[in-house]
Amino acid sequence: MRPYVGGFLRWVRPRIRHYVWLVGGPVLFGLLLGGMEWWFSNSPRNALWIGLSAFALALLGFVVWAIRLAQSRKQVQILTAEELRIKDQNRQLRETNESYEDTFRKKEEAHHSRLGLLYELGELREEGGRIKRSDHNRYDFEDWKERVRKLIELALDPSERRNFFRVPADYAKYSDDVDESDPSERIETEYILDQIEKVMRRLNTYHPRYEVRADFHIRVYRRWLETR
Repeated sequence: MRPYVGGFLRWVRPRIRHYVWLVGGPVLFGLLLGGMEWWFSNSPRNALWIGLSAFALALLGFVVWAIRLAQSRKQVQILTAEELRIKDQNRQLRETNESYEDTFRKKEEAHHSRLGLLYELGELREEGGRIKRSDHNRYDFEDWKERVRKLIELALDPSERRNFFRVPADYAKYSDDVDESDPSERIETEYILDQIEKVMRRLNTYHPRYEVRADFHIRVYRRWLETR
């Protein structure tokens, strides 16, 4: 009988301890809460001080939270302003870079057109020299003159080409290459050749009076040659 009693006690003892904690904990908490309530109800001054302390702690916590919130907002504003400044700076740099690229591209195109103009004028000068030295028909002269006129109209401003084809009445009188007795076609050819030579000389020296038009592209003239 005794061994059964000992086994039963060993089985019951840990379970009793578990139930004591399970039931005794809430009981102790209830007793403590009831004692505090009784103490506060019998000590209004203590309850007031505890309430004021709790309010002060809550107010302090709110103040700290408000300060940190204001600091966070200010930091966000600073970062936002810095981000906008960097974006604006990047935009300005991008626009400046695009402006430089556009200026460089225009200068490259102008230089290419200037070289093309010099080349085409040189070809026309050589062809005009052959026309002047050899027998030719009227069609050859008019065709050559038309190509010179078109190139000059595309390349030079109106003020620079105004007198390009207008032969002065006394040109043959003072020229070393033609006489007044020469045919008018030969005199006109020599005058145009002189004008071509002057333009080429000034273009080679970048004379400011003979700057090529900003909208001039040698490919426009060459395309006209192919389609005329």
